[in-house]
Amino acid sequence: MGKRNLIVAAVLPYCERFVELLIDLQSQLLTRKYTNALLLDLHILVAIHLSPMYMNTKNELFRDLVSYTSAPLSENEMHEIHCRELSTLQRVAMQHFKEKLTVLALSNFASIDKRAELIELLSELTEDEMVQLCNYLHLRTSYPQGTKATVDRNFLLEVLVETYQKRESFVEQARKLNIYPNDVSPPITTLLTPRNHCSIPESWNTKTSQTLAPDLFPSQN
Repeated sequence: MGKRNLIVAAVLPYCERFVELLIDLQSQLLTRKYTNALLLDLHILVAIHLSPMYMNTKNELFRDLVSYTSAPLSENEMHEIHCRELSTLQRVAMQHFKEKLTVLALSNFASIDKRAELIELLSELTEDEMVQLCNYLHLRTSYPQGTKATVDRNFLLEVLVETYQKRESFVEQARKLNIYPNDVSPPITTLLTPRNHCSIPESWNTKTSQTLAPDLFPSQN
């Protein structure tokens, strides 16, 4: 095993445990509000989604943990929040970037809230203009030097798309689950026990393996 593979083998379990910690903090009423504000400010999801570790489809456990959410909102709640965010984006676009973002500013919400549409509409902006747009929207564009975060045009574009694209509610996701297996997707029982199709490292102790499922599916009461 090469040096790089040894490093990945050591870092991956640490990252999985760290994401589990974030899930726990997000799942507790006493820490959820502050943790959520911090994660949004630091664009943690964007940084993770652009990382080689997340892009490697072999890291199924890590990818599953990152995609987990502990506090599903209703469809109406998500729609209201989404509309407020898009309204703010359009107002800033019209006020400060009228020449390049007129279409975005004047379009209806349904035509600008998909990933591909947002990328196309924002593609004319330069990196400096994206920094300005993020600043107007109060989105972080810089990090302390010690973090070694690369904030380039691609990163800023992902920040904007992640913030303003439409997300499926828990109900919408549940509707797409199949009760019976087919050639496209596994049965719902498999999806409800995600570790059945992931390889659990032997280095994990029994306690960690036993507590993983409750962390992923905490009680909503």
